[in-house]
Amino acid sequence: MNAFIKTLKTNFNSMQKNLEKEYKDLNKRVKKYTSSKVVQAKKKEVEKIIESKIKQIEPIVQSYIKSILKGAESAGINVTSLEKKFVTNYGKAKKAAKKRKTTKKKAAKKTTKKKVTKKKTAKKTKKKAVARKKTTKRKTSR
Repeated sequence: MNAFIKTLKTNFNSMQKNLEKEYKDLNKRVKKYTSSKVVQAKKKEVEKIIESKIKQIEPIVQSYIKSILKGAESAGINVTSLEKKFVTNYGKAKKAAKKRKTTKKKAAKKTTKKKVTKKKTAKKTKKKAVARKKTTKRKTSR
């Protein structure tokens, strides 16, 4: 069972690395052709490249999934129930992360508002103090 999980992890890691390389390669190409004229001209070329990469990767992924299901079935693991649990846990984690992100943004906005109001009040008090000094000088000079 442990050997199966280890091979599963290594296979996923290698597949992830390959997909990351492909993503970076395609991302570089897309960034290279950012002007609108070039994008329209090279759009078909990029689509062909993507289709060819998908055609290369798809059979590998399908065979890999079949081998995983066979191995899991022989080990007595129900993959569909694991998948359902994973999806629900992923959804919960995603919602929690989104909630934390929004609360951080709200807290940052509150602190910036406080800083701005403190600066404004400090300026106002300075102006009032300067005005008081001027009026007291005028009164004493008369």
